[in-house]
Amino acid sequence: MDNNLKGGKLVATGSKTCIFNPNIRCKSNKHKKRDKKSISKIAFGDKAEELTNKEKEINDMIARIPGYKKWALIFNDLCKPPGYKDVLKIEKDMLKCLNEESIYELHTDIQSKKDYLFDENSTMLIGEYGGETLGNYFSKKFSDIDNVKDLEREFLKLMKKMKNMFKGLVDLQDYGISHLDIKQNNIIISNNNFKFIDFGTSGKFNNVKHFLERGYHEFLTQRMYYWYPLEYIYASASNKELQKEEEEIEEDGIDDYRKYMDLIIDIFENVGIDIEVYISELIKKYKSMNRKEFYNNEYKDIIKKIDTYSFGMLIPFMLYNNDLLEYVGKSKLLTDFLNLFKFMIHPYHKDRININDAYILFEKLLDKYSTKSKYLASKRSSKKKKSKKRRN
Repeated sequence: MDNNLKGGKLVATGSKTCIFNPNIRCKSNKHKKRDKKSISKIAFGDKAEELTNKEKEINDMIARIPGYKKWALIFNDLCKPPGYKDVLKIEKDMLKCLNEESIYELHTDIQSKKDYLFDENSTMLIGEYGGETLGNYFSKKFSDIDNVKDLEREFLKLMKKMKNMFKGLVDLQDYGISHLDIKQNNIIISNNNFKFIDFGTSGKFNNVKHFLERGYHEFLTQRMYYWYPLEYIYASASNKELQKEEEEIEEDGIDDYRKYMDLIIDIFENVGIDIEVYISELIKKYKSMNRKEFYNNEYKDIIKKIDTYSFGMLIPFMLYNNDLLEYVGKSKLLTDFLNLFKFMIHPYHKDRININDAYILFEKLLDKYSTKSKYLASKRSSKKKKSKKRRN
């Protein structure tokens, strides 16, 4: 690989991160080659070093799981990024990073953004680059589908590419780790299979404080984060905050009291779950419970099933976003798989299927419909041959 490789691009941005491909050389190792198969994630801000070290620690844990490369792409190097001028010489997309307004709300000009991004707190992770995200793949493959047969064909292909991730969730569970941010943009395709990326918010199950802080962070926003079960988002809120939530629901209506709530209600409605009744009962339960006892017991069970919920929400969410849920009832294949995802997103953790059982059911469905697909293909091929013989 050319040591002076130029023309890289900004792959993605986060709240305080910019990701580039090919990777940027570390400040302490200017002679390290750049590689199109690698990416650099520059983190900045007062807590950049602390958060990057935590992310690297989780990545190191995952690296010790046998077979992790089948379902995850991780960062394996941590270093300091070079100076702004050195980066700009080879990474023209740095300007795009500097111009990303949503990232730098406190900085109004390029110079202050530049100083912020490349101050002494900045850190950089380097890891393997994958491909397009699950979200982009789904939009590309499913956007023009207008009949059940085509949908079934593409859907089965998608399920086969997702199989390794099911096994990955089982492995993460066994090692006591939660990804904690599973969504379509944190999954990429690599070597014809989908894999998890971005373990920046991940945590060990025994780190209850981490989960409480992450859940409370989401509660304080104006949205309802559809990748998290509501029982997790509300678990960190005080009784006073829950009382205010009840008042806002009564005043604005269940559909509008938080952003995306209407979407969540529609998705659950399509899989036969009345989420409105559940929300009301959940808030009342949390207001009356013994918090200390809850955090020491039931809460630990809740956090163990967050990833199951998030992963289960992927397909219903993407089908809904692409106006394809209407076809589910017309297909036994789609209905069977959607029933599995329904079990995975049950709002109450005690009624939500665990990831081990979900994986077993998924494998059975995949085997059932893959075998059926081969049989039907063989049958169609046989009919074509007979038809040719008759014509001859």
